[in-house]
Amino acid sequence: MVVAVSPLYETAPVGGPDQGPYLNAVVVLDTPLDAAALLEECLAIERSRGRERRERWGARTLDLDILLYGDAVLDGPGLRVPHPRLGERRFVLQPLLDAWPDATLPDGTALATLLGGVAGQQVTRLPGEQWWETGAAAEVLETPPIEVSADEAAALALAVFGIGGEATPLTGERDRNFLLVTDRGRFSLKVANPSQDPALLDMQQAALEYLAGADPGLPIPRVVPASDGAAVAWAEVGGTPVLVRMVTYLDGDPLPDGHSTPACRDSLAALLARLDAALLGFSHPGGSRANPWDLTRLPLLRERTGHLPAGRRSAIVTEIDRFEAIVLPALGSVRWQMIHADANPANLLTEPGNPDRMAGIVDFGDLGEGPLVAEIAIAAAYQCLGRTDPTVVVADLTTAYHRHLPLRSEEIALVPALVVARLVQSHTISAWRASLHPGNRDYILIHAEPVWEALGRMLVLPEGWLLREVAG
Repeated sequence: MVVAVSPLYETAPVGGPDQGPYLNAVVVLDTPLDAAALLEECLAIERSRGRERRERWGARTLDLDILLYGDAVLDGPGLRVPHPRLGERRFVLQPLLDAWPDATLPDGTALATLLGGVAGQQVTRLPGEQWWETGAAAEVLETPPIEVSADEAAALALAVFGIGGEATPLTGERDRNFLLVTDRGRFSLKVANPSQDPALLDMQQAALEYLAGADPGLPIPRVVPASDGAAVAWAEVGGTPVLVRMVTYLDGDPLPDGHSTPACRDSLAALLARLDAALLGFSHPGGSRANPWDLTRLPLLRERTGHLPAGRRSAIVTEIDRFEAIVLPALGSVRWQMIHADANPANLLTEPGNPDRMAGIVDFGDLGEGPLVAEIAIAAAYQCLGRTDPTVVVADLTTAYHRHLPLRSEEIALVPALVVARLVQSHTISAWRASLHPGNRDYILIHAEPVWEALGRMLVLPEGWLLREVAG
C-alpha cells in the first residue's frame, strides 16, 4: 500500500555521460514483500519501462532504489540497505523527508539531522503537489473492465466465497458486477477493474463494515467475507489475477431519472445526513487517494476539456478557473470527513412503487475524504437535471439536510458553487470517456444535454441566494 509520495525534484545527473536533468521522488510503502522480493518487483518495473542495467552511471529511463526497509540492515548481492549514499545526496534526502518527516536510520539517527550537510547541493522542486495523480486518477476510467462471463462469475462466487448460485450481469462504470441468486439470498459480486487501487477497495469494504456497527439500521449493503475471511480477495479469470468482493444485494427500485418531488428530496436529504453522521468517525489511509470523481480535484480535469464540444470549452474552463481561484481556497475552512460523494439516481434505491421514499444507497466506489457539504451538493446537482427550478431543488435538499445534520453558514454558502462544480465535472468526464469508448458514446453521453442545461440555469443565479433561502 502506498503510504506517502513526495513532491518531484529536478537535478543534474550524477556521473556518467552527458545527459539531461533527472526527476526524483520518494514513495513510502507498506508491503508484505521481503526486501529481496521487493527489489525484484522494482527491477521488473524498470525493465517494463525499457531500463537495462548495463553500465554504472549509464543513461536510464527509470531507476528504482530501496532506501530503507524498516529498521533492517542488509548487505547482499545487489541490495544494501540503508542505501549507502542516502545521507550524501540532497535529491534523495529532501524528497524522503518530505514523504516521511520522522524517518530514521536503523541506529536511531534522524535523517532530518543529515539534511544540513547537503544543503548546498542544487535541487529544484517542481510544481504540482499531486504530480502522480492525474494519470493515476485517469487510468481507472481509461482501462476497460475485465471480461467476465456469467458462468465465470458464478464459479468465482463458489470458489472464493463458498456460495453457489446463478449470476446475472449488472451495470457498472468501472467494474464487472453481477447479481448472484442463491438459496441463501441475493448477493452482488464485484470483479474490480484491473487498474483499481486495492487500497480503495479495502477502504470501501472497511467503510461498510464500520457503518454496519455505527448504525445497524442504515440501508446499505453488508460485506460478505471470502472463505478465508478477507473482505477483498484475489482470484483468477482466464489466467488473469483479479480482485473480487461480495456484498448483500439491497432490494428496492432505482430512483427514476428526473424524479424530484419535495417528498423525494426530503427523504434523500434525511438518508444522506444519516449516512454522513455515521461516517463521522471513520478513517482509512485510502481516504485521500486519487479519484477522478473527487470534486476537490476539479482543476485536474482542465487538461481533459479538449474532448468537449468547441462551443462549450471556454465556459467550462472559466468555471474550472473560478473553482480553483475562489471555491477551492474556501473549502479549507469547512468541515471535512469521509463522504459517499455519489448520490446519483443509479445509486439510490426507493421503496417499490413509491419513488418518494428512499430505501437504500449503494456503490461506495467514490467514497473518500471531502468537504461534508459536498455530499448534499453532489446530490443536488443530479436532482437539478431536467428541472427548470434549480433554486427550489437545491434549497429543499439543503434545508432538509441542514434540519437533520446542521450545516454552518459558510458551508451553506458554498453549496451552489459545488453544484456547479459537479455539473462541470460530469460534463467534462462524460465527453472524455465518450472519446475513449466511441462504441458506447450514446450511452455515456445520455445525460450530457440535461447537465449542460442545468449548468446554464445555475450560472445565472445571484450570489448568496441559498444562504438567504435556508436562513429565511
